[in-house]
Amino acid sequence: MTHRTVAGVLSALLAGSASHAQPVFRFVDPLDTGPGIIEAELPNAGDLPQRHVVAPALGQPRGILLVWLAGSGAAPTQYLEFTAAAARNGLDAAGLVYLSWPPVNDITTNDPDPDLPAAIRTERLFGIESTDAVDVDFANSVENRLVKLLENQAAAFPGERWASYLTTDGKPDWSRIAVAGHSQGAGHAAFLGKLEALAGVLILAGPGDFVQDLGTAPWLFEPGQTPVSRTVAFTHVEDRTAAGFFLNQRVLGLNSFGEVQDIDGLATQQIRTQMLASDAPFPASSNGHGAVVVDDRLARLPDGTPLYRPVWDAMLHVPTLCPADTNRDGALTPADFNAWVVAFNLGTAECDQNRDDDCSPADFNAWIQNYNAGCP
Repeated sequence: MTHRTVAGVLSALLAGSASHAQPVFRFVDPLDTGPGIIEAELPNAGDLPQRHVVAPALGQPRGILLVWLAGSGAAPTQYLEFTAAAARNGLDAAGLVYLSWPPVNDITTNDPDPDLPAAIRTERLFGIESTDAVDVDFANSVENRLVKLLENQAAAFPGERWASYLTTDGKPDWSRIAVAGHSQGAGHAAFLGKLEALAGVLILAGPGDFVQDLGTAPWLFEPGQTPVSRTVAFTHVEDRTAAGFFLNQRVLGLNSFGEVQDIDGLATQQIRTQMLASDAPFPASSNGHGAVVVDDRLARLPDGTPLYRPVWDAMLHVPTLCPADTNRDGALTPADFNAWVVAFNLGTAECDQNRDDDCSPADFNAWIQNYNAGCP
């Protein structure tokens, strides 16, 4: 497949992002959500209070929760622009405070253990004792912090969708959750995509796991539960780790839909690959690593709008619950067949109905099966 339209093939895809309404942010103290939860060490958050960030979807909800995971020692309140973009694109959004310090790369530097990066991520995400390098119990795992936040919001706002993102036994319903993250959070998103069939994986400035004398960490080569067609990455070329990020993104298979695309100056519907990049200037106070998503490091247009809102909108339309909804308007109609034909002719990911990360005539039969199965 030489072409890939991350944003979709019809203008209906952009309906959610066209809204000018402002999301409603809620800031929740993690310690108020469940027993055993402790304060995290967040040296990169400055004086910002430790708060989860919650924003219900605007416009037509897509029934998907975006879970945002910050970079090492950072707070979700440093990424409000991206959280707002998620809500405008019809996603319920939750940014988590979690135990992210010290950085994974600081722990693994000069350590030849090929399994250490995966062990650190396993313990921080699930609270499963995996390595002496970190100490995260289940109460303080990403999984439990997410569950307790969703339970908290479901109790406070029973008319909203928070409870629908939990299974009947009180675990995250990963099939309805897209995980996005920056830096260490980007690596966690990719790692979770290996283990769970997520609605989407959004990687900003990552993943960066390497092992001394080996290179790319072995977990990145493992087969993933989340299809490559639901995974997208965004990197600034002046990030000092950009070359490594691009290497690892190729290991993940993101070049299946074309090589790195420079998104500078493009509209959302022109963005066509899974590996997105920018070389646009950023503020003097910023750097290539933070410039793709950290609020106070973003380049902005004269009216204050983040320069990268079009690429975020493209990324935020990758997550989907219903492959047959080819035009991604939230409904199954005959228009989706026309959209599938367009996708087939272009070789874009909406064509890939059997999730083999390819576009072929077999996808027509798969589209019919998906259409007849309906949407959740």
